Amino acid sequence: RNGLDADNNGYLDFVEFARVARMLGCSGHLRTLWYNLDVDDSGSITLNELDAPAAAALEKFRVRSTSKYGSIEALWLKLLDQDGSKTVSFAEFAANVGELGYTNNEEIWDLFNMLLVRPGGTYLVLEDLLFLQQWEDAKRKKMFRKRVNNRWINRDPNIRGEVRVPG
Repeated sequence: RNGLDADNNGYLDFVEFARVARMLGCSGHLRTLWYNLDVDDSGSITLNELDAPAAAALEKFRVRSTSKYGSIEALWLKLLDQDGSKTVSFAEFAANVGELGYTNNEEIWDLFNMLLVRPGGTYLVLEDLLFLQQWEDAKRKKMFRKRVNNRWINRDPNIRGEVRVPG
């Protein structure tokens, strides 16, 4: 999630992928690498395709957090940073995430470390978690687009028969 997904929406498109690959000095067949990483042929690469266990853990945390608190920022203010220090240590994190249903210490430790952004960091700040809100917003937009089909329908009023939907 750091460095690849520039817009933090949870989806890595080919433009983002190619930009980062070139920046890292990759000069091979980027298209071939892309197609091998895009396992579900969706046109984008998600964390699930790169690291399924991490994706599942972060998604579980996102869903539980936004379901109970409405947003990641509200989760931060009402549950995680109860002392208002603007930082959350592992001890503080572990003491509070039980309210979201987390009881396994190993799972809590792994989740905390997945959320840490800064190398060698020992505490979280709100900005470390905001990517999850962007995932939430992107998923809501995707669900809305699915529910409200606003694609153009190719219909010629002079021709009777089957309506063709591009697609």
